[in-house]
Amino acid sequence: VVLYLIQYYQLVSGESTSEAGLKTVPVLVSSSITVLICSRFIKRTGRIKIVILLTAILGTIGCGLLQLLSFDMQLNKKIIGCTFLVGCGFGGQVQSTMLGSQYYVDKENDDEDVKNKQLINLTSFYSAVKLLAMATGSVISNTFFNTRVYRKVYKDDSLSYLHSKKVDDIIIYRLIEGGVKDSLGIIIKSAIKGVFYISLGLSIANVICALFVTNHRCFYKHDIKAQENIEHFDSEAKSNV
Repeated sequence: VVLYLIQYYQLVSGESTSEAGLKTVPVLVSSSITVLICSRFIKRTGRIKIVILLTAILGTIGCGLLQLLSFDMQLNKKIIGCTFLVGCGFGGQVQSTMLGSQYYVDKENDDEDVKNKQLINLTSFYSAVKLLAMATGSVISNTFFNTRVYRKVYKDDSLSYLHSKKVDDIIIYRLIEGGVKDSLGIIIKSAIKGVFYISLGLSIANVICALFVTNHRCFYKHDIKAQENIEHFDSEAKSNV
């Protein structure tokens, strides 16, 4: 989404690279804020599934609202709201899903070395899967975008001077020549919206997967010790009575 938002600002709205980069700030800011809020919530309640499911839904809504992008939509309240929700969806799951995967460390094993190795293995596997998924999403999006732009340009007789060019050359031509609401701009906007449809489909799949996350709560060691101390003092008080 961030990659093709930049493409949208440059290729459809005709803005510079620096302007396009600045307009993706709401995604990054909302993602960072959501990470902090969710981490505090998980620390206080231990509820992981609530965070994952809620942020997955917010991200799905944000990806759906990105279909409202138009030629006249600059950095106004609508675009900020759309990208803000997408950032919330991503930021809320970066840390919570990792904690959810680490829950499956064998806690009944008394060997701390074994626990540490399991934790390292789970974290490494989680990171590998996340990077693989991010790379796969980028490849799928790029393939879809390039194929759609090439086919639509080839079918448009008014763009016959671009029929012999590759997609990269078409994009370079667009960056140099610019233009608003022309045939090439409409084609590129349509291709970018198609990528956002892919993001929406993956976000819906993300919500479905979130339903199967464990319902168990996550506790920190000092919280467990504090709870054990409270139970110990309560038992002593009852015995004294």
